[in-house]
Amino acid sequence: MKPWVFVLGYFLACALTGYGQSTNRVIWDFQTGGYVFSSPAIADDGTIYIGSADRNLYALRPNGSMKWSFLTGAEIQSSPVTGRDGTIYFGSGDGKVYALNPDGSKKWEFVTGNTILCSPALGADGTIYIGSRDGNYYAIEPEGRQSWKFPTGQYYTDMPAVIGSEGTILVSAAGTIHALKRNGEERWQKALGTSMSGVSMAIGRGGRIYASIAELGPGRTLLFALSHRGEMIWEFACGNITAVANPCFPVIARDGTIYLATPDSFLYAIREDGTLQWKVPATRSQSAPTLSSDGKIYLNSSWDFRLLAYNTDGVLEWEQKLGVNGASGLMSSFPTLKDGVIYIGSGDRKVYAIRASGELDAGSWPAFGRDTQHSGRDLQRGIEASAESAAGAQELRLTVEPDRTYILQGSSDLQTWEDCTNIVSASSMLSVPRVGNHSYYRLAVP
Repeated sequence: MKPWVFVLGYFLACALTGYGQSTNRVIWDFQTGGYVFSSPAIADDGTIYIGSADRNLYALRPNGSMKWSFLTGAEIQSSPVTGRDGTIYFGSGDGKVYALNPDGSKKWEFVTGNTILCSPALGADGTIYIGSRDGNYYAIEPEGRQSWKFPTGQYYTDMPAVIGSEGTILVSAAGTIHALKRNGEERWQKALGTSMSGVSMAIGRGGRIYASIAELGPGRTLLFALSHRGEMIWEFACGNITAVANPCFPVIARDGTIYLATPDSFLYAIREDGTLQWKVPATRSQSAPTLSSDGKIYLNSSWDFRLLAYNTDGVLEWEQKLGVNGASGLMSSFPTLKDGVIYIGSGDRKVYAIRASGELDAGSWPAFGRDTQHSGRDLQRGIEASAESAAGAQELRLTVEPDRTYILQGSSDLQTWEDCTNIVSASSMLSVPRVGNHSYYRLAVP
């Protein structure tokens, strides 16, 4: 029997609302056999990977032609993630997690106990984290073996895990965040409210967690700011939900502003201190904005098949129609920006390339999944502990992003920092000898 997946409607789209400039920015479109709620991931070579309700994962060239397709046992709403070696990971409604080689051949599959709508997150060491509607979040090794699973006791485990700067894995169910160690043990949990679904999260400056829930009721969309230890900093309440939706995904700009598109039909800009900067009319459907380097905010209005482009003052600059009719659901395809082009799926069964501008913003979390590969991982940089080695010399145990350059800095007063040495590692964890006689150390990024 085909697994149950929510689809809320098949309908004629609304007329354009009359604000903003309607344009024709479509570079190309690619026809699939089903609605496209999956969000495109883009590999280093420019290949676009995206799933469809026709059960296929597609690999498209930047010109819109198909490289290959891979057929699964059910529709795909999960958004793929690409690894450092080019492997593509995603879930399917058939309850399986798939790993594909860049040529489209299957590397492995991992079977869970129920439907997967969740999108995977990828640890710096290559571990895949993904939820299944069997109530568990799974940690899967790059070779396809289960490392551990964490039982939530809830059916809806569709919200993607996110990985904090020190490697903490954040998963959620029923309005509660569970913060897990790398071995799957729980560090802490935080209940945010009464919600049927999980929590949409992003990581901001200093490891701060921004978390959104959709209240039962129908109620409101609530946005929370938490410390990396789960301590409440502030709460912001948006308006009443006007459409059935999952919690909305926050994104974070370079200046720390949080943008949230909510099903009360508004796009919000919220300052780091939790106060409202502005809100403007937007889309009824749950979506995740995408922020560009040139100050644009791109938003999929999947309820009425439009791509909206705002500036950072909340002014709608243009909109692009994406089809005439189709499906709209609890999931939505989120825009992915690369080389001035937005790639996006639509309920009209197509994948679109839309002429835009800029690159992905350099903020801490500028889009769904943080980057164009959808890693769901904050930049790794942590000093977990100092320890005595067998030789008696002190060592520092570091958590880093593989193949990225860091500067190890030391201080005696937390005010003045001295560069100690540059560090580049092929692995995500390493130990280095203590450099200098400093009381405090930190990792900086050039």
